[in-house]
Amino acid sequence: MAVNTSAFFTVNPNPAKAQEAMIPEPAPTFLWGQGTPDGDREPFLSAQKGTLYAQADATDDTGHIWQKVDEGNDNDDWVLLGASAGSQIVDLEHLLLGADGAALAASETAGDFFRQIGTNQLYIQGEASQNETEVSVGWLEFTLPAKYVAGGSITLRAVVDVTGTGTLGTCTVDFEARLSDADGAVGSDLVTTAATAVTATAGAKDFTVTPTGLVAGDKLVVKVSTSIAETGNANPIQAIITKLQAVISAS
Repeated sequence: MAVNTSAFFTVNPNPAKAQEAMIPEPAPTFLWGQGTPDGDREPFLSAQKGTLYAQADATDDTGHIWQKVDEGNDNDDWVLLGASAGSQIVDLEHLLLGADGAALAASETAGDFFRQIGTNQLYIQGEASQNETEVSVGWLEFTLPAKYVAGGSITLRAVVDVTGTGTLGTCTVDFEARLSDADGAVGSDLVTTAATAVTATAGAKDFTVTPTGLVAGDKLVVKVSTSIAETGNANPIQAIITKLQAVISAS
């Protein structure tokens, strides 16, 4: 793209000076109103590319400013600034702490996750279960990053399976997430997805967070848990988590 060699005021701050006569094309301007831009209706239709439109009735904590970026005479000429440009994946695995809030151990701990080092591998495992049900719990704090779009989607994800040669009973993974305020008080659980079954085959388990009112900089306190039941009483099984992530709408 070429570097600018001349620029012009849209509205000249000096009232004694009118728009220059030799401008190369009509100037962009500023519009405001209610509702989203109607690209084939005035004043949107004849507005120059670069024109900004302020949508006064847009939802609180979401983008309000639209810009004209094309001249196709339709609604697609206008884009909402600050809207989601797609998804961002945020790694959470390194943030996971134990049930007591301490760093994860490097060996099995009752009721807790721990960090397992394999051959050229590092992952998270839960407590082993044999002829019983074992619940492993971990906690993390996650701050929504600067690129998070206010009120945009948030999905908590674990890639998890059950390892071992025992007999699988009911095995699940679950998330809870609560908004923490400046005083450290937390609200109700924002996760709407119920505990989800896990098997001996690894898979991504997604949990939807209600995003209403959430903005960049908000902190979520997240609880991760697995419940692993072994019914054969011959060999143990345990959960293994290879990825722990948040998938968020980002600008």
